[in-house]
Amino acid sequence: MTMSSEKQSTSDTYSYTSVVEAVGVLYNNSNGNGHLSKESASQWLDGFQKSIYSWQICNDILQHNTDLSCCYFAAQTMRSKIKYQFHELPPNTHHDLKASLFSHLNSQSRTSPQVVTQLCLAIADLALQMVQWRNSLQEIIVTLSRDGHLMDNLLEILFVMPEEINNKSLRLGQNRRHELIGEWDQHRLELLDFFASCLNQYESAGNWKLANKLIGTFGQWWSVGVFADNDFVEQHRMDLLLAPFRFIAGSQTATAGSLSPDLAESAHTTAAECLCSAFYAVEAVDLYPTVVPAMVNAALGLEPAYQASVAAEDTSRCISICRVWSDMAQSLTPKLTNEPNVGLGSLRTLDLLLTVVGHPCRELAEYTLSFWYSFAAAVSVSKSKELFQPYMERVVVALVKHCQCASPNSTTGDADQDTTGFHEFRERVTELLEDVLYLVEPERLLCTMFNLLKEFEASSSADWRLTEAVLFILCIIVSEVSSQENEVTPQLLHAVLSLPPDSTPIPLQLTGLTFLGKMAVWVNIHQEFLGAVFPVLLNALSNPELVSASASALGQYCTFCKTQMQSQFAGLLQVAETLPNNSGLKPDAAQELLCGITQVLSRLPDEQQITAGLQRLCDVQVAGLEAALAARTAAGSRSGCSGGSCCGPNAGKANPIPWLDCLATLFREFHPNLSSSSESHPGLPVMRAVWPSIERTLAQYPDCMRVVEHTCRVIRYQVRCLKRSCAPLLPQLADRIMLSYAACPHSCFLYLAGILTDEFGEDSTCQVGLLQLLEAMMGPTLATLESGRGLAQNPDMAEDLFRLCTRFLQRCPGQLLASRALPTIWQLALGSLSAEHRDAVASVTKFLQELLQLGQHNQQHREPVLALLSDSEQGGAALTRVLVHASVLQLSSYSVPDAAEVLHSLLLLDQRTVSDWIGAALLQLPATRPDGLVQATPDQIQHFHRTLANSSDVSDMSRQLQQLARLFK
Repeated sequence: MTMSSEKQSTSDTYSYTSVVEAVGVLYNNSNGNGHLSKESASQWLDGFQKSIYSWQICNDILQHNTDLSCCYFAAQTMRSKIKYQFHELPPNTHHDLKASLFSHLNSQSRTSPQVVTQLCLAIADLALQMVQWRNSLQEIIVTLSRDGHLMDNLLEILFVMPEEINNKSLRLGQNRRHELIGEWDQHRLELLDFFASCLNQYESAGNWKLANKLIGTFGQWWSVGVFADNDFVEQHRMDLLLAPFRFIAGSQTATAGSLSPDLAESAHTTAAECLCSAFYAVEAVDLYPTVVPAMVNAALGLEPAYQASVAAEDTSRCISICRVWSDMAQSLTPKLTNEPNVGLGSLRTLDLLLTVVGHPCRELAEYTLSFWYSFAAAVSVSKSKELFQPYMERVVVALVKHCQCASPNSTTGDADQDTTGFHEFRERVTELLEDVLYLVEPERLLCTMFNLLKEFEASSSADWRLTEAVLFILCIIVSEVSSQENEVTPQLLHAVLSLPPDSTPIPLQLTGLTFLGKMAVWVNIHQEFLGAVFPVLLNALSNPELVSASASALGQYCTFCKTQMQSQFAGLLQVAETLPNNSGLKPDAAQELLCGITQVLSRLPDEQQITAGLQRLCDVQVAGLEAALAARTAAGSRSGCSGGSCCGPNAGKANPIPWLDCLATLFREFHPNLSSSSESHPGLPVMRAVWPSIERTLAQYPDCMRVVEHTCRVIRYQVRCLKRSCAPLLPQLADRIMLSYAACPHSCFLYLAGILTDEFGEDSTCQVGLLQLLEAMMGPTLATLESGRGLAQNPDMAEDLFRLCTRFLQRCPGQLLASRALPTIWQLALGSLSAEHRDAVASVTKFLQELLQLGQHNQQHREPVLALLSDSEQGGAALTRVLVHASVLQLSSYSVPDAAEVLHSLLLLDQRTVSDWIGAALLQLPATRPDGLVQATPDQIQHFHRTLANSSDVSDMSRQLQQLARLFK
């Protein structure tokens, strides 16, 4: 490859010799070489890969066939450069690059597979990016198929090309993708014939490795949608279509039995992936009247192979067949629900999947869950809903056995890998059942599970694991059961309450306690059962293994039975005061219990009793917090959090976060019914008492972001709870925020300032102080966001800053519009619109939208808004340009609607002027790349100018911006 003269010579920093030396240090010399260590070699090579000189030097390394490590590094660099920095190369060097890559592939094909893979990826990406390379698919096939030893490489390239065409990193644009797919469409029959010919050749020769790779490559080409139904009329192409079914069944030829186990497993796995891609591609089944019936019949014909695999305990092949059936069923769902038992809607498909769910391997059942989710959604709007209810009921019954615990000592919350997988499976089953309950009456499922439970108990081989699994399913069902159900529910409740604690396995007791918690809504109606439930939950609190489940259940009874639990409030207070000493209590369970107790407290009739109760609840948390502060002081550290030393899992008593979270929960759930005669909020004395500990926490943990965030969360809920009743504490709050933010600018302080503005911004006596708080925080904020990659590294700060500014516009706009900080905030907003952070962009656009709407709807504030827009350099034209360019070139698709909101608000202010701004912004887009790739034609630019400038609503503008973005991504 020869580059242009100005880029042909390397700099003094990078040379062939220095690169080879650095690669040698990185891969071969653990102790470093002279002045170069492994770490410095890695950093130096990273800089080299980003430089323009890496093109030529890596080409030289591959041409000289330097050692394996160097060749791999060079090939990987070439692939990366083509993918991410292809624009660096002058167009007149592209043909030389193509020739070099083919030459390197030929010379490296018999050496390292890793090097060859990188070169194949590089050729595939080059074919997609290089505009001058016409009919690249045909040329690649013709060039590499001449030499038998390059067939493996050819299949590698053909495998990755359809995958890479939708790779956003290449930024091909919609026009280029359409052009390429158009080329591929012209040669699709040649491609199919090539695949069919090669497959026949490989099968005849017993070359199963290449045959397997070809099947995988064939599957990849389904994803680009170039194959049509009539392409498979010819028999040899139909044989190619059905070949994966032979591979998945293990019946390729008579010599299939000689395959190694690894190759046999790879063959059916690859075949399954191919068929899944094919079934996904033909989802519009009516457009494939030849292909779909042939594939469905072949898939249904896999049943004997499945049964044989079950008998042989070949779980891997069972999974492959299961995947095919599941994806087939997914594509046939419209037929199944709209035309059941007619043609492609044959219910045999559901019977096969129910057979799979009945397999003892949980992994097989898990593969079908995605189908059952979507099928349940489709059935819910089907006219044949009643027909499918028995099927969904059978699915639930079959899943019971898969929900069994692994061992007597296991729980669903353990952290080991197997138990974690089991816990995730149960979560997926829970999601499915929540959908199924819309189709099958909960009372019907309740009876089914109850009868199943009785069958298990009557069996001579009764296993508590099955009982626990049924109880787990019932935990999901009972939440939806009518409170009027009086036959089965009382029997189930009695059975759970009767479990002997001494002889019942812990997992069963845990699920039983969860079941009792789910029954809180029902018990609230049937209050006669509360007296039996409450002692059981209290007794379980003394067991460290059960305390968390019991606390959660007790919290639910406090939430749903508030009135009835008031008589038990003294006992609940004692529980809350003693429970923190239980080492088995999990933080989430403690907070759930406190949540319930606080809701009971909020309903007490006497305000003095309410204040005293809240104080006692807070005293427990404050005592724990003070102990953490003391432990921190004793450790001799006042700042920093190295390795989570002050708030990590090993922090122990020095960790203040659990106590802070409990305080936050108390104030979040504290909503007393205040009488009109109330002189002050009953929570104000408690907030005053808690404040010194909160302030000490902020002072003692200034650098620990997690502790500061959780502390600010406490203050947030205190302010939201007391609202303007906490006005006497506002000066102290503001002073502490300014002091702490100046020392360590954590973004949560900006968020907290926004809460204060939201609550007090309409109070004229507080507005000046709030503006002073904002202006005081702007200095540290700008210093952080404008330094280096400040915005990229601190998107949360931008998000919280503009949320604060939005609160000002909503509560006291005049203060902000008259502030000297407004121009700076405006410029920062323009620079933040392209942030790679969804919430940050949403916060900025919300601020801009509020600002523009003020100018549109409020005559009093119109002038300062128009003054901002009229600035020749950073005004409305700049905002329009940033919005359009960010939407098209930078923002993710989910952020474009936010940008559209702002652009539409601009149009409403002055359509003619903003239309001109939009036209200028569109003309500045890189419509044609230096290599000649036309990303957007002049006609397309004009079309989008007209549609954007005349968009009728925000959703229409958003669609137009997203369509425009597809031309450039």
